[in-house]
Amino acid sequence: MTEDLRPLVARNSSNGVSRAEAHRDEIHAWFEELAAAEGVQIMLVKAPPHNASIWVAIEAWVPVGGDDFTRRSRAEIEIVPRDFCRWPVEIKLTLKETASTWIYAGIVDFTRDNAQEILHYLLGKMPDRKFHFSRCRVHPLAVWRPRNLPLGLKPDLLGRMPRVLWLLIAWPLLLLLLRSGRGRMFGGMTLGEVLVVHFVIGAAIVGFAIWLLEIDLARAWRSLSGARPLNAAATPTDTGSRDSQGAVALLLAFIGSFLVFLHGVFALLLIVIAVALWVACQRRARLVWSGGRPEADPRILVRMDSWQVLLIGLGRERDSVRDAVVAELRSTGEDSLNVADEKIWYWGVDGMVERVQTVVAMRSALAFMHFHVYADDLYVAWDAHVNRGTWIEKQVGRGIANATGALSDVHTIASGERKLSEYDVSDGNCVIERVHAVITRVVKRQLALHQLDQEIDFAIVREKRPGDDTAAVATEARRPRLPGFGLRRKA
Repeated sequence: MTEDLRPLVARNSSNGVSRAEAHRDEIHAWFEELAAAEGVQIMLVKAPPHNASIWVAIEAWVPVGGDDFTRRSRAEIEIVPRDFCRWPVEIKLTLKETASTWIYAGIVDFTRDNAQEILHYLLGKMPDRKFHFSRCRVHPLAVWRPRNLPLGLKPDLLGRMPRVLWLLIAWPLLLLLLRSGRGRMFGGMTLGEVLVVHFVIGAAIVGFAIWLLEIDLARAWRSLSGARPLNAAATPTDTGSRDSQGAVALLLAFIGSFLVFLHGVFALLLIVIAVALWVACQRRARLVWSGGRPEADPRILVRMDSWQVLLIGLGRERDSVRDAVVAELRSTGEDSLNVADEKIWYWGVDGMVERVQTVVAMRSALAFMHFHVYADDLYVAWDAHVNRGTWIEKQVGRGIANATGALSDVHTIASGERKLSEYDVSDGNCVIERVHAVITRVVKRQLALHQLDQEIDFAIVREKRPGDDTAAVATEARRPRLPGFGLRRKA
């Protein structure tokens, strides 16, 4: 069997976005169950399929003191994938009331009890925002929270060593400069006093580097002394070579920093060593650690053509018309042509409305077919688009992989846009002609079967082809994911 070595991120169901979407569906189901248990109806929506961002939104207007007064609040839960990390997803919760907004970032291990607390707050049963969230570190200064770092990845010891060396060089130079001045703190100090101060500060810098680089001093000492590991069944990766190398390098850098006080030539030499080490680190070969991308691309659609008709008195034939169209499309024998149903929602006059549309997809071309009953009449329509959305890789970390022992860049995926080509437009034209021809045949058969004398215009409504005008696409991308809050929504 031929091995696939093409430069493409593999499509699978175990990637970070797919896990985040599964968690989104789970959270949505929790709120449905909790709202039913509370005996209330709330606005509960989730991100549509193939959306670039993954979220669940809840909104409730609770009467206060009478039917004319309501407490209006909503919560938006955004699920962010974190590939290869300790917590595979992080949640950002945004609570909004009429005049206030609260944001809780870095929520991990979101449970059904957390969902119940949020619902109780929206319903006014919990006046204080005392949520029992587990949170990871988002801001660097929040040192009391754990970091959500990639598992199976050690910090790059060699890559971070130049920074430590720069600190150990810059601090003695600064100390000598302050000593030569007339400042109260360092001015007039003897060389011995300066060395003591440097020893304390330099030891603190080295200690911080040991913590940052995750160097195990005990294991390093066992490796250097030749002692037998505590675990007799230790693997070769547990021998402590990395820890011993890091400990020796930091010790040599710490000792070398004292040479700065002897002569300026040593400072220049250490600077040259730091620069050479930095250049060597930048030229190292690296592997790429990527978790893959979803089976379907995110949708950023550019509208092409459309067509619609209202068949008088054929509302009862909806299922037969729809089944006949789908059967003919699937019998074309075109492997790249996929036909499937999708459930969508949109904002109607009195809230959210759900419908089912049939999607015909071929590569980046999409056609959405609609079969809806209005009284006794059947509305049949389609609209075609070209999708310019795609998944792009984004580097989120770098380190030494435990599995390979090699320097690796950790990549995740994010939504992006690509430039459409003439072949994408050709695929769109092909889908348009195929869908319109099939629907036209089925509609004409239905008219002949029921002997209906109805004039129908089968001409396609042509739109401007995708080109350099991307203003409409940019406007659609900036559109908020929820309607306006409060009085902005039309009654």
